[in-house]
Parts: sequence; structure tokens; C-alpha cells
Amino acid sequence: MQFKWVILLIISSLCLSGCSLVAKKSAIEINSYPVAKVYLDGKEVGMTPYKNRSLLPKDVEVKLVTNDKEWSKKIKLQNNISTVIDWEFGKNSENSGGYILYLEKTGDKNKAGIMINTNPGKSTVVIDNEVKGLSPIRISNIGEGDKHLALSFPNHKTIDIFLKAVLEYQLVVDAVLPEEEV
Repeated sequence: MQFKWVILLIISSLCLSGCSLVAKKSAIEINSYPVAKVYLDGKEVGMTPYKNRSLLPKDVEVKLVTNDKEWSKKIKLQNNISTVIDWEFGKNSENSGGYILYLEKTGDKNKAGIMINTNPGKSTVVIDNEVKGLSPIRISNIGEGDKHLALSFPNHKTIDIFLKAVLEYQLVVDAVLPEEEV
């Protein structure tokens, strides 16, 4: 699975924020393997990798379509926040998986948190080589800075995400771990 630093999420979020006179906007970044057509609310908008930093904050249906497979999910685009989607298509839906990642403002200027939901549930959550527990899990303070998140479950591919925790925000990770292909 293609993984990359998700610092863009943080930078995009900070770049999108501004004074109250600036129009509300949201951003999305979508990666897939293999390359897929991207549809937002039923309208074809391009191919992966896809980036758009001038969307309105709202609920949107995201659909990715390859030659013979498709994936869709309704997501909430939030004001001044960038949402990252990374999806890998396998031989069938059980072998497909990936994650959605975004930030939520917590209001606590001294903490950087994370909330992780996975399918299958009770996946092992490891942050910076330290087991933190089983999903779903919420950790109110993982510390500020660069982090490596690994999500694993028996007979499933491990998902690795490199991210940056920011004070006053909670990273939200919604992941589907694909079954190992046999």
C-alpha cells in the first residue's frame, strides 16, 4: 500500500485557516492503487492522486472507480481542515483497504490526541513502536510532532501511516485493514 507523510494534512489545514472574513473552505487529498477515477457527489472530478483545496465544508459522497472495482464513502469535509484518503484495491472487497484521516480541534492547547477506528475491530494499535491497545481507541495526548502509526490484525495487511500530531487537535483515523491475499 502506498503510504506517505501526512504532513500535508497539517500544512493544508493551517493554510486554509484564516480570519473570519475569508470564505469557508475545506480540502481533500485522495490516493489510490491502482489509479482510479474520483467522483464527488456523483460528479467526475479527476483521477488519483487527486487534490482540491477549495471545497465547501459539507457532507460529500466520495467514490473511486477502477476498471472493474469501486469504493465509496460519505465523509464530512470540515472548515479549514484537509481530509486524506488512501485506498488500495485488492482482488476483491475483502482484499481492499485503506484509511481516511482528518483533524478535529479539541480546544486543549497543551495536548495532541488521536482517535482510531478500524475494521476489523480490536486491531492492534502501535504508535512509535509502542503498543497502545486495541481499536477503537482514543488517546488524549500522544505528544506533539512526527509519529508512526501501525495498525495490524491477524491474516490482514498492516497499515502504516506517518503523521504529525499537532497541539490543540485530535487526529481521527478510520481504517479498513485488507485481508491477506492467498
